[in-house]
Amino acid sequence: MRTITFIIVFIVTTTCYSQNNLMGTRNRLQRELQTTEATWMTAYNLAYTDILMTFALKDDTMKSRLLDEAEGCLSKLENTKEADGSEIEALKAFRYLSLVNMNPSVNGPKYGANITIALEKARKQNPDNPRAIILWAMYHKNMAAFMGKSMKTMNRK
Repeated sequence: MRTITFIIVFIVTTTCYSQNNLMGTRNRLQRELQTTEATWMTAYNLAYTDILMTFALKDDTMKSRLLDEAEGCLSKLENTKEADGSEIEALKAFRYLSLVNMNPSVNGPKYGANITIALEKARKQNPDNPRAIILWAMYHKNMAAFMGKSMKTMNRK
């Protein structure tokens, strides 16, 4: 499971090189969210940045706070007509992956189904959403390995 999160973080953070860059981005997005120029993408990017930061932090209390704030942004986005539902669901799955990464033995069973549900919703709304496709493939590939099975075995069920 840690392999999946490392690969995901590596792929999605190619432009963010340090925790300071992420914090600066987060602060800018928080300020922008308070303006009239803010769009649904501002809240989406703030939630995304909060989730990314959890992979760089060691403090579980701070991770939990950031994931709670990301959840708040995602909840608001669900009620926004302009928001892309597929992207919102993919980001929810990414948030659940971060929760699982914090404590796999406790949070894996607790949030594993939520990851699958969110990714299925994202792929149903937009079968071509690359984030949903990549997260789904990586999650299921690594889940099979985590459970000591092959992808073929997992897909037969």
